[in-house]
Amino acid sequence: MDVWFVKYISKKIWNAIGDAFGELAGKTETQIKSYLASLKGGDELSKSPLVRVLEVENPPNTVTLLILGRVNLFGGVESAFMRIEIVISKDVDLTTGSTPIEIIEWRTVIGDLKLKKENVFESNIALGYDKGVWLGRGALKIIPADFGLDVFIGGINERGAMIGLKVDIPTPIPLGCTGIGLVGLGGDFAYNFVPRLELEGVPVTNPTAKNYVNWARNLEPDRWQPGPIDTTAVGLGICTDLVSLADSGYILTLEQIGFTVLTPGPIFVFGGSGYILKIKSAKVEGCCVVDIPSQSFAIGLSAHIKIPDSDEFNLIDAEGIIDSFFSIKDPSQWFINFGTDEKPILIRILFSYHGEAFLMINNHRIEFGVNISCGGDWGESWISVIARVGARVVAFIGWNPKELEGSFAIYGELGIKIWKFKFLLTLQAQTIGYLSTPTQLDINFKLELDLPWPVPDVELEKMISYSDASPQPPLLDSPFLVGEYDAW
Repeated sequence: MDVWFVKYISKKIWNAIGDAFGELAGKTETQIKSYLASLKGGDELSKSPLVRVLEVENPPNTVTLLILGRVNLFGGVESAFMRIEIVISKDVDLTTGSTPIEIIEWRTVIGDLKLKKENVFESNIALGYDKGVWLGRGALKIIPADFGLDVFIGGINERGAMIGLKVDIPTPIPLGCTGIGLVGLGGDFAYNFVPRLELEGVPVTNPTAKNYVNWARNLEPDRWQPGPIDTTAVGLGICTDLVSLADSGYILTLEQIGFTVLTPGPIFVFGGSGYILKIKSAKVEGCCVVDIPSQSFAIGLSAHIKIPDSDEFNLIDAEGIIDSFFSIKDPSQWFINFGTDEKPILIRILFSYHGEAFLMINNHRIEFGVNISCGGDWGESWISVIARVGARVVAFIGWNPKELEGSFAIYGELGIKIWKFKFLLTLQAQTIGYLSTPTQLDINFKLELDLPWPVPDVELEKMISYSDASPQPPLLDSPFLVGEYDAW
């Protein structure tokens, strides 16, 4: 490995250790080594990029880490996807400067670079080595000519290969009298390679259709892996790009609509994405999976609307997801989500109006939430005024067990920011209710005044609570009998 890359990855790991362990300045080598020794497989050190512990060995005194995600490398590169499995020593040397860790072994190194020049070209270059498997990608699209070629090698080893090919052509080929033209065609073939099904870097051992939906949405170069030794796996897929013929795709463009069959299984995957209007103001993506082995079915949809399509000004900017899952083997696991509490459906109108909403329905309960606010930041780079007011409602109704819980809050912010100094006043009033056994009602008033450093912030809070719970202490004949029981 080049020295600059070794130092770069070492710095990422050192920062991740600091995120998980706390500020490393002032800590001794013994303290840091003890912390590394206390780690176990599955521990997460950081999220961006994801750094997770895979294995801790003693002896030898090593820790195996997974680094997964997009990082910034150098100028001209929009983003770089990295998947690295690396073994480091638990011993650290604080005299070496900013990277006191020692890398013992590089097991997996996969890199995918995205480079582009606005209205000229877009390109992907990927190359990697993963435990005996070579993989790579070379994609180039000339935007003025509307011509592109994408060759994808998901993996090659002594047992098989995964190869994909796609060609974009500048002039649509008419498909009969349908009014639709073909502008791209491609396919995938996998032999003894299977989809890599993971959840935040952790392998999924009993996959269902929803795991294959997540896999279909993932276009990173590490999405395939060698199949089991005792099984012959085959995957075959075809894809195409279609446009409305009369206007050469100005009204409608469907990009990479495809169908894939995976065996053993079989598993059927159908999906793609499309744009409404050539300016790509509205984009919709969808995927449908039927998983025969797990007897499950899943749909994943997403949409993003920007009118006009600009990074500087939008009348409307909205995005959201719709996911659903159904299982014949375990019917109680079904769900339908219009957004989620972590990823709600978002809508922004002009600069001032912001809305979030979600609705989640499953076999046990219904949960929904709405958050509406008005306001924002106005001003120049060195001075701006902050003003915002809003309200939010969150509730869920459960029937297994029977529960009813909800909250309502109103809030407001007012402040000013001058260069790096910010004065911000925040007011919030929130009511939370819970109807079950016992009943609970909390009313919370909160005031915060965010002042520039080193002036301490001001925070005032008042809580009013009501509950019909009346816990009673146990009746004991004698304090010496605490913990005893009647054996006769």
